[in-house]
Formats: sequence, structure tokens, C-alpha cells
Amino acid sequence: MATTELVKGLVISGKYELVEVIGQGGMAHIWRARRLTDGQGLALKFVAPSADADASWRRRFEREARLLSRLGQLSPHVVAIEDHDFDSDSGPFLAMELLSGMTLEERRSPRVINGSRKRRIARGSGTSVTEVNDLLTQFRQMQRLMKQMGGGGKRGGRGGMRGLLSMLGGQGG
Repeated sequence: MATTELVKGLVISGKYELVEVIGQGGMAHIWRARRLTDGQGLALKFVAPSADADASWRRRFEREARLLSRLGQLSPHVVAIEDHDFDSDSGPFLAMELLSGMTLEERRSPRVINGSRKRRIARGSGTSVTEVNDLLTQFRQMQRLMKQMGGGGKRGGRGGMRGLLSMLGGQGG
């Protein structure tokens, strides 16, 4: 369980220095961080202290971190999980590839990205507007998949992380 308040400059697990908060919600806080060995920027996602209270939760966290790491290796459309740990002071966290670019509103509803913004994204990324549109379509599909997983498989079949773990060859169900 976390015992230290997360603040700029705090070193986590002797590996990462916190730079700034870039997101927060009811279950987690996300910080921009710097890896101490090479200065590489990444995102650290800390689970809210109220969520990490028991051993069964920790086992689930470990299992899901490994699963997400495997997903990141299978698809370029899933953020890469570089590390996960239970820091004695800050609690459980995931170290992830740092992505930037889309605003919170754009992530929530990619349909708000208009033609002008798509052209700017295409120019900045060295791609075409068609490729940006394709990526946004894939993003919406992934959003739907994640909602289905979070809904416990209400649309039939096995749902949630267990169903996904089973599909990837792990021990689901």
C-alpha cells in the first residue's frame, strides 16, 4: 500500500524520476517520468492506494500487467508496458511507453477531430490523411473492444480479462 505522496522529483523503485502529472482518475494517477539510466521519457501509472489493499488484488495486478505487456508486443496499436513493480513507498505501478498528441477530449471522442486537425496530424507524422483516418477507425474499434471486456462479456462468450487471457493462450476462466 502506498505510504508516500507522489510529488515532482520523487524517485520510484530507484529507476524513475517523476516529472509531472499528466492524468488522473478514480482508480489511477499517471505521471510523466524520466528513466534514470538513460533519461528516456515514459509514463508511470500508479494505482490508487484504496485499490491495492489485499494479496488477491496484487496477484490480479501482476497477471494483468503481464497480459498487457504481451498485448503490446502483438500490436503496434497498444501502448507498450516496459515494467511493473510494487514500490514500497508509492505502491503498484506500470511503466509505459509515453504517448502524446491527442487531447483528452480527442481520446474520449475521436470523432471531434476535424479535417484541419487530421491534415496537421498527417503532416506532423509523415503520413497521409487516409492513414490518420484508418488509425482513428482502429482506435474506435479498440475502444469498443475494451468496453466489451470491461462489461464482463455481456455480448456472449467469455468476457473481461479472463476471456482475453484465454484467447492469448493464458489461463483464463
